[in-house]
Amino acid sequence: MNRRRTIDWQYVLGLLLLPFIITGIFLLIAFIEDLTRYNQAYFNDGYQARYAVPSSLITDLENALRSGDETLLAKLQGTRHVPRNMESKPNLRFMIFWEYDGKYSEYLFIDTSNYHRHMQHLKEVNGRYIVVPDGLYYMANSGRWLSTFGPIAVFWWLVVILFTLGIWFYRSMAAYRQRLYSDHGPERNQKS
Repeated sequence: MNRRRTIDWQYVLGLLLLPFIITGIFLLIAFIEDLTRYNQAYFNDGYQARYAVPSSLITDLENALRSGDETLLAKLQGTRHVPRNMESKPNLRFMIFWEYDGKYSEYLFIDTSNYHRHMQHLKEVNGRYIVVPDGLYYMANSGRWLSTFGPIAVFWWLVVILFTLGIWFYRSMAAYRQRLYSDHGPERNQKS
């Protein structure tokens, strides 16, 4: 008798491991970016003295964001990559220190023309403060990737498990119907 497997468990296991694989790739990319991210020219004694405290960096950051000065923002970020196509926000103002989570200090800026909030993340690196923009590196380095990928992974696992249970139930019932009707089918035909 040729019995068909109800569930292909290798396929299901692969789908269940998919969030771990994607997270591993994400963290590997962030780790590699961390190794090559900073421009050491922005960490000399002059920059370390100027940005030894967050207040001077916040003042320059407000000026850079208001004027759209990409070169100044690159110095404030301390990175090799110079931001491109930055739009100036002349109505942007620094409002308040928001929170400190052990690694990053969060500062709130508000655009007074439309009241949009812009959170800026400051971190101390090599004896000076830098600005870290939102993105892949910030998510991985701050540990906030857990609050994003955790719920997505749980949702993914629920979908895979429920779909697998649905397929298993459907195929089990189909096999049961086939056995039930194939065993009794000829007897019914002979009686009629």
